[in-house]
Amino acid sequence: MRRFFLDNQLPVDGLLTIVGQEMHHLKNVLRLKVGTRVIFFDGNGWEYEAELENMGNHEISARIISTRQEVAERCRVSLAQGLLTGQKMDLVVQKATELGIGTIVPFISRYCAAREASANKVQRWQRIAREACKQCRRTREPVILPVTTWLECLDLANDHDLTVVFWEKASAHNLGDLRDLISSQPTDSLLFLIGPEGGLTSEEIAQAQEKNAHIIGLGKRILRAETATITAAALIQYLVGNLD
Repeated sequence: MRRFFLDNQLPVDGLLTIVGQEMHHLKNVLRLKVGTRVIFFDGNGWEYEAELENMGNHEISARIISTRQEVAERCRVSLAQGLLTGQKMDLVVQKATELGIGTIVPFISRYCAAREASANKVQRWQRIAREACKQCRRTREPVILPVTTWLECLDLANDHDLTVVFWEKASAHNLGDLRDLISSQPTDSLLFLIGPEGGLTSEEIAQAQEKNAHIIGLGKRILRAETATITAAALIQYLVGNLD
């Protein structure tokens, strides 16, 4: 069953009203007809199965048949990602959404090849996340924050029970330590940070340690930045129980 996003449109008397881009896609691109059943989701955990009832020129109405609320994740997981070049950030946003990451924070650090991102880029990433929600049947849309600095990003550690930085030069702690770390304490929220293509500096790592961040390696292989992020996201979601 096809899925569509409700943009701030709340049900009224058992009816949903669809306008804007989703209306255009539903009516003019897919050419769905009255009586067709589809799924709508609001990005905040609510999902509605509904039947298209009226196809107007400026809006579409759909009668709600059933309602479902997605259960919140066991652990709220946030990703802070060093700004990547080209379409690598698009890939990270898409896959992090599919894996259930709750918040994505792009940041600029010393070795970032990409030095800035416009508001349009952030809006683009939000659209990519929304499309990924449709594909993976996720009803809670991730929050994508504006691009920030490394130090400002580290301040997010204050809002999480556990903070982990994945660093390719880490030798003292590995993935086994990450498992033990998560299992040894109640973890309702977790922030993990990964640098850009050029990695993180020793100074930046020291700044993270000052925020009580745990520095963890991802194993013996040197991964591309986007591969490292996707790998870390999957491992963390599994270890905190969000993939069950």
